[in-house]
Amino acid sequence: FVCLSDIHGLCHKENVVRNLLREQAHSVGIIGAPFSKGQPKDGVECAPNKLRAAGLLERLQQQGCAVKDYGNLTFENVALDEPVKGSKSVRTVGSANQRLSEAVKAVKRDGHTAVMLGGDHSLAIGSIHGHTAAVGPVSVVWVDAHADIHTPLSSNTGNIHGQPMSYLLYELQSKVPPLPNFSWMKPCLSSRDLVYIGLRDVDPEEHYIMKLLTVKAFSMTQVDQLGVARVMEETCDYLSKKPIHLSYDIDAIDPSVTPATGTPAVGGLTYREGIYITEYLCQTGLLSAVDMVEVNPLRGRTEDDVHSTVSTAVDLLLGCFGRRREGNHLPDYSLPEP
Repeated sequence: FVCLSDIHGLCHKENVVRNLLREQAHSVGIIGAPFSKGQPKDGVECAPNKLRAAGLLERLQQQGCAVKDYGNLTFENVALDEPVKGSKSVRTVGSANQRLSEAVKAVKRDGHTAVMLGGDHSLAIGSIHGHTAAVGPVSVVWVDAHADIHTPLSSNTGNIHGQPMSYLLYELQSKVPPLPNFSWMKPCLSSRDLVYIGLRDVDPEEHYIMKLLTVKAFSMTQVDQLGVARVMEETCDYLSKKPIHLSYDIDAIDPSVTPATGTPAVGGLTYREGIYITEYLCQTGLLSAVDMVEVNPLRGRTEDDVHSTVSTAVDLLLGCFGRRREGNHLPDYSLPEP
């Protein structure tokens, strides 16, 4: 027979090993994507350098991460980029995302967790495409006030930052017309592998699409009802054990905390809820790529607005790579001898 104390001992050892694996140094590859043409407001292209200037790389290193900064991508601004079927800057957005896809693929093949510093959320097209090209199928956790699942023909604004998910989903391929500079793009995500968290500003057309595809979504109503801990448990229970791509729009957080963004929506996640999401996904050991998008330093009315938004974005990224609010220490730390 097996002694009960032996079983408890084995379980304890397994938990210790699992925790040690999770605490191993993360290897982070950072790509700056200073791009704003998926939406009409200048300033979001300044965010990658703002996030770096706020100490992102140094703070990741201080918590034991190996960090490689691949620098900022440069993007072609296509002249005479007239709207196509109502969508704006299609050629510029298509070209930028192709370049980003190749960059993310290279970072993943170098063995890092890819971090894309946007830029607007149209960049998720290239980021997720490049991720899947490198590692195969992924699960996507999309943290955002908005669903960004308009098709080019359902969008009222024509801004592609409100459309990226429709380009990525297999199930919507027939609803996306051929567009210039998008011939490289093939859908790479199943709606079954997508979870939304933080929704509160969803257009009727998007709501229809989500119900049609039975997309798993935790709006702010569900966050309020269940609490963020239950939301994250259900999210990870729902998703298969594929690598996770976290696409985090800073406007998921309430604008009282992150006002410097292009499309703020009241009633969002608290700072604590936003951080908990990143901590939880880090603990799964499956986090493989992260987007941080829509930080717009020019949309803050004061320096405090900008500082609060940028510092929150940095804290969210730190949470993705092992920062814990109870405190951290490096694995090889020891007390100084007298």
